[in-house]
Amino acid sequence: MNIEKQKVLIVDDIDSNILLLKKALKNLDVEIVEANSGKVALQLVENFKFDLILLDIQMPEMDGFEVFEALQENENTQSIKVIFVTAAFTDEISRIKGYQYGAVDYIQKPIDNLTLLARVSVFLKLTAHEEQLIYKNQILKEEIEERRKTENALRESERQLNLAAIIFNEGAEAALITDHQCKIINVNASFTKITGYSLDDVIGKYPSILKSDRHDNEFYQAMWYSIITTGKWHGEIWNRRKDGSVYPEWETITKVTDKTGKVVNFIATFIDISQHIQQQDRIHYLAHFDSLTSLPNRPFFLEQIKKEIARSKRNQRAVAVLLLDLDRFKRINDTFGHPIGDELLVQYASRLLACMRKEDTIARLSGDELIILVADLDNDKEKAVQQVVTIADKIFQALSTSFQVEGYDLLVSVSIGVSLSYNGIGNADTLIKQADTAMYKAKDEGGNTFRFFEVEMEDAAVHRMKIEYELRSAISKNELFVYFQPQIDVSTNKIIGAESLLRWTSATLGFVSPADFIPVAEETGLIFEIGNWVLETVCKQIKVFESEGQFETLQCIAVNISARQFNESNFLKIVSGFIEKTGIDPKHLELELTESTLVTDVQALINKLHALKNMGIRISIDDFGTGYSSLAYLQKFPINVLKIDQSFIRGLSTDFGDETIVKTIIAMAKTFKLHVIAEGVETIDQLNYLKQEGCDAYQGYLCSPAIEVDAFKSILKNECPC
Repeated sequence: MNIEKQKVLIVDDIDSNILLLKKALKNLDVEIVEANSGKVALQLVENFKFDLILLDIQMPEMDGFEVFEALQENENTQSIKVIFVTAAFTDEISRIKGYQYGAVDYIQKPIDNLTLLARVSVFLKLTAHEEQLIYKNQILKEEIEERRKTENALRESERQLNLAAIIFNEGAEAALITDHQCKIINVNASFTKITGYSLDDVIGKYPSILKSDRHDNEFYQAMWYSIITTGKWHGEIWNRRKDGSVYPEWETITKVTDKTGKVVNFIATFIDISQHIQQQDRIHYLAHFDSLTSLPNRPFFLEQIKKEIARSKRNQRAVAVLLLDLDRFKRINDTFGHPIGDELLVQYASRLLACMRKEDTIARLSGDELIILVADLDNDKEKAVQQVVTIADKIFQALSTSFQVEGYDLLVSVSIGVSLSYNGIGNADTLIKQADTAMYKAKDEGGNTFRFFEVEMEDAAVHRMKIEYELRSAISKNELFVYFQPQIDVSTNKIIGAESLLRWTSATLGFVSPADFIPVAEETGLIFEIGNWVLETVCKQIKVFESEGQFETLQCIAVNISARQFNESNFLKIVSGFIEKTGIDPKHLELELTESTLVTDVQALINKLHALKNMGIRISIDDFGTGYSSLAYLQKFPINVLKIDQSFIRGLSTDFGDETIVKTIIAMAKTFKLHVIAEGVETIDQLNYLKQEGCDAYQGYLCSPAIEVDAFKSILKNECPC
């Protein structure tokens, strides 16, 4: 045994630490190698044998624990003893972690040289002793093995023959032995278990009794060519059981020859791999199909688009991608629960499959977003568009009847975005992105419709992304402001209140219309933070108005509350918190809810409205007449104010229908003893009509647009100029 000087590897990213450790070990008769990072250390252990590693824990890129894990993963370095060197120890969990990793010891900085020297000496001696024992043990084992071989050549052969017999008769692999003419002379128990054939059934017959007819002659010719020329064949083959069922097996066939090279036997061993094939099929299915709807998933769909684009280029045809998104699907999930939503998606997917061609591909991207690939369309743009319109009409028709889901009668609509590729132009990602942009355009227009992608939409989508990005920091940058639009008593022409309206002037985008950024806030969830900021800001301003005595003429200040904000479980707590924090009189605060907010769980809505009313807060319904709320509910809801939507006011002098609607709303409000306010009043004729019909108050450009607080305060005590 050659005695080599022991090697110690010091790993530390700080040169001064390495120098201190080397200095402490200078009296040891060892070779010291240094590494200034974990990666360098791992390279060194690949090329040199080390007896001990002093390993620092706190290192950049790769810490001591990660280095240790890498050492343990390599069987050539697993046995190297490691002492962790670390700073003053404060984390007992890390110490335990180190020992669990398998470190032999911990040494803390600052280093005590005597302690370090003693511990390193002990472990080096231990390593040397272990290597001596291993060496001696190896020599002894070799001697014993040689003696055993000498005393047992014949006995081992007999044992192997007996073992082979046991394996043949009792092994898990099926075995079949034929003579040189390929006639079966023996089979084992596993053969009978797998195939159903006993020895009596097959003895003297050819293995072709198992033939499944799934393979052609070329398959068997190639198999026998391999057996004859190489002495062996192995692979997957389908055979038939005695009961007629076909199954896959993994088989090995071996040619057995005597000393002269003459064939004496053929031995076939095989296992039934049916379960393995089923598992592979399941894995393949999960990799390409959605587990809920059984539709193809995104990766599968992307592959299909690539193939169809390439084919359309060869065939001079067009390809269409239709992206479908259910309108207000989140409300169904929130109201009825996700199991109902999931079952609705399954039925929805089934209807789409029924109305599309077999060659079309329908996939589920995520949530309620489904996507359809329609290939082989006419290359003429107008004809292709018309073909897509026909398909969209079929989809809308398929969804025109309600879905029956666990006793619920659910009627849904869908927004569809369409992108087209002609002559193989474009790629999968671009087509999906364009269809997504067009789909959002359809949603912006109210849903239950479809839109084709246009270049202008892409510009709008980029602008929307900029709005979202800048809006996320608008509060912290003090870019949001609350303006006030006066509300005027029709009979006295005095300002009796105001609607607070949010305005945003971005440092990068300039003034951004609420019509542009409010929908973005709703979609992204930013409406919660922004809505709460507006509510708190208005409460603070009400407190200022109270201290200035402005409520001698004012009745209240209104705040718009989004449906998502109102439906939050902690909304009541937030409102009461702002009232308590600012100390305002709650009767001076009015919450404006859109009519669409009322389309929800009626009893839960009534309970929440009563809770607000009990706080002393006024409730108004904004944009009344544009939604779907039942008039019967108005008797149950504790509402103070109805606001007539400006779309009806705009047509007062020109549209008889609008006049009828306004007259009806005012009469209905009087019946229910509700205060009624008209929005968007811009002309004297409109105001005169409202006076004539008994409207209580109005707001609009006829008196004033929304203005900042100082301007609002300056006109408070004046009559409206109209």
